[in-house]
Amino acid sequence: HVQAMHFNFVELVGLAHHPYIGSWGYQVTGYYACHSLLGSPDDLKFLIDSLHAVGIGVLMDFVPTHFCKDACGFSDFDGQATFEYEDPREGEQKEWGTKIFNFKQNEVRSFLLGAALFWARRYHVDGFRCDAVSCMIYRNFGRADGDWIPNEHGGDSNLEAVSLIRELNRQMNERHPGVIMIAEESTAWEGVTSLRDVSSGLGFDLKWDLGWMNDTLTYLSEPGWNRPSSHHKLTKRAALWMQKERYVLPLSHDEVANKKGSLLDKMGRKDGACFYDKVRLLCTLYGLQVASPGRPLIFMGCEIGQGGEWDCRRSVDWHEGQEPLRQQLCTWLSDLLGVYLHHGPLHRGDDNAHEMQYFGSFDGACGAPSFEWIEDSPGACVLAFARHWKRDRPVLAVFNLGNTEHRSYSFCAPYHGEWEVLLNSDDLRYGGRGTGPGNLSRIWTHQGGREDCSDSLTFDVPAQGCILLLGPEGFPERRTAWRSPPRQQDFGELDSKYCDDAFEFGFSDAFLGF
Repeated sequence: HVQAMHFNFVELVGLAHHPYIGSWGYQVTGYYACHSLLGSPDDLKFLIDSLHAVGIGVLMDFVPTHFCKDACGFSDFDGQATFEYEDPREGEQKEWGTKIFNFKQNEVRSFLLGAALFWARRYHVDGFRCDAVSCMIYRNFGRADGDWIPNEHGGDSNLEAVSLIRELNRQMNERHPGVIMIAEESTAWEGVTSLRDVSSGLGFDLKWDLGWMNDTLTYLSEPGWNRPSSHHKLTKRAALWMQKERYVLPLSHDEVANKKGSLLDKMGRKDGACFYDKVRLLCTLYGLQVASPGRPLIFMGCEIGQGGEWDCRRSVDWHEGQEPLRQQLCTWLSDLLGVYLHHGPLHRGDDNAHEMQYFGSFDGACGAPSFEWIEDSPGACVLAFARHWKRDRPVLAVFNLGNTEHRSYSFCAPYHGEWEVLLNSDDLRYGGRGTGPGNLSRIWTHQGGREDCSDSLTFDVPAQGCILLLGPEGFPERRTAWRSPPRQQDFGELDSKYCDDAFEFGFSDAFLGF
């Protein structure tokens, strides 16, 4: 199933041993042991080897932040605080009912570093998604005023946790090159990933873009008549933070549990959308996720549009995947990921989305940014952008997130000539209505149709639809003349949450004695 869907990685949740199933594996007691209810260590090694044999990488969730209070765990291990901070203002996360590791204790640091290295060495895990990094790096995370202790400089950064994270990423890179380190981090801390060299850098390879997830799902749950006023939720990422880190675009377990409803349920929720329209919107959500800069990730069952939310005590409702429309949704996602893997512009320039990609005979001859806005129409709920990578034929991604189809809609064509339709989510193959150009059809540009560019592409755009088109052969010599760039809203500057007092004081690992 994973191969047929064209996924190239799986992330295993709740792999380390934990006593309470309802914690989903995020309240760990066995940092050096696989969860016994799932099988033996040899079973896990066989699973990972089998995935590797067919070219599928394996990521695991790693929880270096907190642990459960159960007597079988680390809490008051020898009758007093041992693994945790002694003061509950540092050592307890009341919101989750857990204890926080004492990141200043060398024994605790060694324990956590060794655990991650153990999984990479013994089980050949290809990467780690580090949970709740925000809780590690901020002393006041989830705490009211007066319920936390500032660091030695009076700030809210947890300096010893920052030091441990840097050491973990450095050790992993040195001992197991190629292992991917991913942060689940939800604030505007600068330099979570190593994309830019900044004093506050943590050294991760990737960061979950929870802002993208929240804004996109909020927008798609809105009634159709209100989406134009919420259109900025889809466009502000490109203006504010898309170029700041290396990202994963997650549609994870957190979005389909705890009475939040399934992804399918979220589509047009405030519109009272019917099942068919929900599936069409879900197709378009996946198209937007795959075409946007960042690595797409979805949770199991979302590929079949599971109707109920996820329950950790039962299986995915795989039987729903036998329904014809859900099978067609699955086919859409498989084709979409196949196109994503095959066409370099959809992923090779993710980390520098605004960087120019030169594709002339020499640098500077002709170029375009890896991510280029083509259309931004709030009233029509239409978006379009082009993805570039050097001399690879560019991909144009078109989205109509409204409930109304648009007949003979004209887009500024970044290149004149013949465009090939790679995928249309409204194609009959995917259970669509058949609106717009079908898969593998050809569209020629024409002059006129728009006042802001010399050449246009005109075609029907399906309601709740996504269309991906491949640029013309010989495109570098076919660049269109723009009379005015696409309209973009000014969002100002991104508010930076983190306090940089420690870095102004010259904080370093040596300063703390590590």
